[in-house]
Amino acid sequence: MRILRRSLGLTLKDKVKNDRIRESLGVQHITEKSRERRLRWYGHIMRRGEDHIVRRTMEIKEMKRGPGRPPTAWKSTINTDMRRNHLVNAETQERATWSLQSRRADPR
Repeated sequence: MRILRRSLGLTLKDKVKNDRIRESLGVQHITEKSRERRLRWYGHIMRRGEDHIVRRTMEIKEMKRGPGRPPTAWKSTINTDMRRNHLVNAETQERATWSLQSRRADPR
């Protein structure tokens, strides 16, 4: 965020909110960009052959975890991202469609 403030010539003393800075520069939040990258990678994996090692690891069942808050698994994060963006797993096979629908942070 510091580099964005500096590019506009602002300091923290100017009391300008981060959302307004991002909006004026047309930059999306980092969580949106990371969600987009995860979905693009998931589409890449799902277009691989059924016997590819990375694709086979997607079918491994998650192990039972100990007490406390369990760490979020990558597969559950992908499912959450897909629900949030209203995506279906069958759409991963069509590369152009998947690319357009998974690109929410910087639509072209």
